[in-house]
Amino acid sequence: MNEFRTLGQRIRRHRIQEGLKMMDLAANAAVSKDALSSLENGRNVTPETLAQALKALGQSNALANLLPEPVMSPDEARKLMG
Repeated sequence: MNEFRTLGQRIRRHRIQEGLKMMDLAANAAVSKDALSSLENGRNVTPETLAQALKALGQSNALANLLPEPVMSPDEARKLMG
C-alpha cells in the first residue's frame, strides 16, 4: 500500500535528520537491519518493529496518534457499563 511506503519514507527522513545510519537505528531499536530496511521501503514488518523504530527515533507517541481514543457521550458510556 502507498501509505506504508509513505510511512517508511518518513521514518527514513527522521533517521537521516537525526544523523543516524541504518545500522545505528537498527541497533538502537533492537531490530535487524533487514527489518528496518523493510520498514523504510514500505514492506511488511511486525508492529513491534515499527514501534521499536519509532521509539528509537523519539517518536513513540506517533502510534497513539494514529488512532485517537474515541470520545463517548454519557449515554454511550452508560450502555457500555451495562
